[in-house]
Amino acid sequence: MIEPSDLVDPAIYSNAGLQVGDRLRVRDLLAALLVASAGDAALALARVGGERVATGGETPQAAFVAAMNEEARRIGLRSSYFLTPDGRDVPGQVATARDLAIAAMHLLSDPLLADLVAVPSIEVEIDGPQARKVTLTNTNQLLTASDVIGVKTGTSPAAGQCLVAAVRRGHDIVVLVILGSQDRYRDAHVLLSWLDQHYRWLTLDGSTFPELAVLRRFRIVPALTPTVVVPADRAQEVELDVTYRPAAWGTVGTVRLRIGIVDLVTVPLVRVDQLGLGPMSERA
Repeated sequence: MIEPSDLVDPAIYSNAGLQVGDRLRVRDLLAALLVASAGDAALALARVGGERVATGGETPQAAFVAAMNEEARRIGLRSSYFLTPDGRDVPGQVATARDLAIAAMHLLSDPLLADLVAVPSIEVEIDGPQARKVTLTNTNQLLTASDVIGVKTGTSPAAGQCLVAAVRRGHDIVVLVILGSQDRYRDAHVLLSWLDQHYRWLTLDGSTFPELAVLRRFRIVPALTPTVVVPADRAQEVELDVTYRPAAWGTVGTVRLRIGIVDLVTVPLVRVDQLGLGPMSERA
């Protein structure tokens, strides 16, 4: 249940318009936090979570922030330190671009959280005296692009406009972190344009390499389809080597990507039956 301490000044902080007495599922609070940058949802989650981890005389919020910092260290955030659950400006609170990129990749590894940061909008259900449904719009304007899958915006007087964005390139995910910007979306487009101008992502499949499409007709495929990244000015130098060793079962060969004598990736070739691919996959 939402309490008075969960509310934020709507003239200053992003919020979901929560009211005292509202009741929400944790998932809906997470949606409000990740989609709409709702400070009231952040404070409510911190209070409830803090009540579960508090061990002494500290407030639930203090206990939650301590747990935040402990978790940050556990996942490899070495140069960031948190003092509030909602990211407001306070002296001593700091986060680095590298740490935010690490945090984003951990978030994207959770299916629920990954789904939330990828949606342009979402409806949350609020129970209580003022029961209602609220549609929240994602603050990440990059989500209009099909290759963008998240992650989070943030804005404050001290930090400026901030953005952590994740984009798909082949089977890879590239994370951009923009801090202290005056126009984060312009900066993001500049970075993505530079990235695509200078690098190429090559996926080990038939859509990229016609030789593999031919092998697939004989029900032979790479056991994995990794994506490799190469400098754009060397992409034409990438060569595909296929070694075939007939066998009734198991590995029937290898496929290797290389530039000159430098191996980029080597993957076993197997029969389609070994991967359990159905008819639709076989036609892909």
